[in-house]
Amino acid sequence: MFKFKFEKNRNYLVACSFAADSMALLDGLVTKGILPVVCYVDYHNAPSAVDDMRNLGTYCASKGIILEILDTAALPQCKEGEFPEWSRRARYDFFLEMYAKYDAASIFIPHTEDDMIETYLTQKKTGGKIKRYGLNPISTFEGMIVVRPMLGFSDQDLLSYVREKKIPFSEEMTNFEYEHTHNEFRQEVNKLNEVERGQIVDEIKAANDDKLKFFGDLEKIASESDELNIREIIALDKDEFAETLIHFVNNSEESVSLKDKDIKEIRKMCLSGQPNASYFLKGETCLIKEYDTLILGHDPLNLPYCYVMEKPGVLKTSHFEVDFSMGAEDRNIKDEDYPISIRTALPADQYILSDYLYSVRSLYSDWKMPMRLREIWPVIANSNGKVVYVPRYRRDFVEYHSSLLKINVKEDEK
Repeated sequence: MFKFKFEKNRNYLVACSFAADSMALLDGLVTKGILPVVCYVDYHNAPSAVDDMRNLGTYCASKGIILEILDTAALPQCKEGEFPEWSRRARYDFFLEMYAKYDAASIFIPHTEDDMIETYLTQKKTGGKIKRYGLNPISTFEGMIVVRPMLGFSDQDLLSYVREKKIPFSEEMTNFEYEHTHNEFRQEVNKLNEVERGQIVDEIKAANDDKLKFFGDLEKIASESDELNIREIIALDKDEFAETLIHFVNNSEESVSLKDKDIKEIRKMCLSGQPNASYFLKGETCLIKEYDTLILGHDPLNLPYCYVMEKPGVLKTSHFEVDFSMGAEDRNIKDEDYPISIRTALPADQYILSDYLYSVRSLYSDWKMPMRLREIWPVIANSNGKVVYVPRYRRDFVEYHSSLLKINVKEDEK
């Protein structure tokens, strides 16, 4: 259910009405070990509102969860026929207030496949320019990171889930939401059978066409790769850009929760004309911009080292040891290359391998070198600054050189 990496000691919000879908979401978070701040809105017009609020309070107390309640009786009341829009504005204003109060990392909303189909049918009717049909799994709203982890589940799926697991929920609130918080398309959605639902979901994908396919591919890259192509991600809209970055920083060894201001600053860094830059995420973990590439790494100002060898000889450091006293031509290092520099890679470093010119960083990626090694892996540059040798990385690599170059790497870092 959750393609999301949670950060320890951070607060998360969940919108919960005590209806089946929101209780399924809350249970999913609790099962994952997350105790979110529950945000409940009392509209005073659901028949079971008093009992729902009391039962939700009992559930939250049993789990050690904070419950925040908005009493809409204190708000200007809506005009007849305007409840859906009025209630949406009321609850999102409440969410924004709670987001600031708890310095939340994100808010989870129980939108389902039914909501996605309803949104799509509404978009088709209203027309106009649509960036992406349906709903985004992750988006932003006035500074909040909004997460919708249940778009792949129908309302009926979640109703069956809470009944099967005996999770407390309100039948009356579930029915009330169906009748009063959605537009005329909801009744149409409720009548769809499984085949018809599948056809509409396929139709949504087709309506998004190549853009959805491109974003799907990019999401896979962001979740599995250690670098992003800046030219590709800046072409995304703000929600897709946010979602891509969130998937990407999930690859970090540290748990990092991006805020809306982080996403805006990272986008600004990507768009700037500065070829090399970094943005700190947490501790020494940062996003590093290297020309058209965005990578996850550590503070580039703290980690690099540089040692100079004036002539062939022996050098031992905490990072490596070399013995080039008998020469190192087997590593493409000639006498005329001295003095040589043995250092960590710089963003602009390039290296010729098998008659092709590669970025050193791209070689690290091709070799699937762990991120923690990239900042300490040595390269050797000649007196003109040209990289003449980069040690090959591979866990099962067998050393065949007669000269010695030993990198001090712990077994659990390989």
